[in-house]
Amino acid sequence: MLTERLFRTDGLPPADRFDFWRDLMSKTLCPMDMNSGRAAQFQAQTRLLELGPVSVWPTIVEPMSWRRTPRLIRQSDPENYHVTLPIAGSVGVTHAGREAVHGPRGRVHES
Repeated sequence: MLTERLFRTDGLPPADRFDFWRDLMSKTLCPMDMNSGRAAQFQAQTRLLELGPVSVWPTIVEPMSWRRTPRLIRQSDPENYHVTLPIAGSVGVTHAGREAVHGPRGRVHES
């Protein structure tokens, strides 16, 4: 059975959008720390598609960063897998001292 929900920031006052998004993502995905250099003009939207045990989140979002510290992981670690597939733009990942940037056609940079 498919369940679908839509979340958007465009109906909110611009000053409230980033805080709303940060709270929403922390409650629906997992506890995380988010930052954006574009918080004052932040816009985002996502659809949550729940397909039984699998959730899909097609998302359009302003540039931002998020991280999961050991403390945040201990708050909620449901042992889910998170797969990000960028269609446009890029996604940077830092884990265990390694950094990589991925784009629509694969890895863009690794160090």
